[in-house]
Amino acid sequence: MKHFNNLILASKSPRRKQLLEQVGFTFDVKTIEFDEVFPEDLESSKVAKYLAIEKNKAHREAFKSGTIITADTVVIFTDKILGKPTDEDEAHKVLRLLSGKIHQVMSG
Repeated sequence: MKHFNNLILASKSPRRKQLLEQVGFTFDVKTIEFDEVFPEDLESSKVAKYLAIEKNKAHREAFKSGTIITADTVVIFTDKILGKPTDEDEAHKVLRLLSGKIHQVMSG
């Protein structure tokens, strides 16, 4: 296992946890509530990076020591950010909306 002193994954994403485990890192998962808001005039292609940085700042306030890993992923369709579905029905609607159409998934 690769060990960094006090490595923190600040994400509830099972996939991010799995990726770090696959490459052999030892870490703790610690998260705080974070309101994923971004400036309305921010280019859609820059939103994921912006949110990841803002999440890191917020987690830094909560966890004063350690190396904190944050990330964010957004779906962009017709140059608009699609929010995270709130339930299974909404997730199905989003999938139908995107089906057969070009969209982007960006992570930061």
